[in-house]
This record gives sequence, structure tokens and C-alpha cells, in this order.
Amino acid sequence: MTSVEVKIILERDIFAECIEELSKRKVILDLGGRRRFYKWLAPFKEKFASSHYFCLDILPNPNLDVVEDILFLPFASESADGIICHSVLEHVYEPQLAVKEISRVLKQGGGAFFYVPFLYHITEAKANQIAIALLRMLCSTCIEISPKYGCNRSTATSASRLGF
Repeated sequence: MTSVEVKIILERDIFAECIEELSKRKVILDLGGRRRFYKWLAPFKEKFASSHYFCLDILPNPNLDVVEDILFLPFASESADGIICHSVLEHVYEPQLAVKEISRVLKQGGGAFFYVPFLYHITEAKANQIAIALLRMLCSTCIEISPKYGCNRSTATSASRLGF
């Protein structure tokens, strides 16, 4: 089992800084992106100019690189330097298997950005407890989690095998 530092950020939106960091990596997979540089990634398209960026979704689209289920990624083990998984896991029937598959294709030292929205009006302390419990449940088969920060209902989670 691989040890990983998971940062759950409370005080700010970390999307831009995580995407900026991931865009510097060589091979990047955008899982469940619907189409290349869709919505929130559009402003960052130029940042990926020197990267090999691949967008995967389960539904066919002419502006998509790979049509496949996130549970069966058609990439070799440890082939991706970076992974973006924005607003996807809440739609997956077996998210634990998706996280395990993501862990399989992510290179040692690679980075992953996960965003799963909270839809309930709860306190930040309760959201923190739920986020940590969910991360432990989702990732227990493939990575060891050591939470470092708090969380709120609109938080993004950044995970990296070497720290982000």
C-alpha cells in the first residue's frame, strides 16, 4: 500500500493552484471531463501546451480523446504524471474501485486533483469528519491517508504521492 499525503483545504479555493501545478507535468489524464478543456479547465488550456493531455469520459463526444469507464482505465500502470477528477466520483456507482484504478495508473510521485461537491448544509466541522471518513473509505484499498487540513462543503481535495 502506498502512503499519500492528502490535503483538504478549508480556507480557500485551491482549484487554480492545483491545475497550474498539474499542467507542468508530462502526461495528464482528465477523467470524466466530458470533452477537452471543458468548463472550468478552459481558462487553463494554454498552460497544458507542453503536456500530453488526455480527456476521458464514458459518453462519446467528438472533442474527447478516450471513451471508457473510469473503472476500466485503458492506460498502463504508473503511466500518468497527473490526474484531474473534477465532479466525477459522486456519479460513479463504485467510487472505491475508481480511486483504486486511478491509483494504479498514477506514477509514483504523480499528483491527482479530486473535487467532490458537498450538497448538504452542515457545519464545517461535520463536513471535515465526513470528508475524512469518505476519503478513508474510498482509498483504503490503495493508499494510506493522513489528513492535514480541514474541509468545507465546497472544498476540493488534492492528493499527491509526494505531496502537492
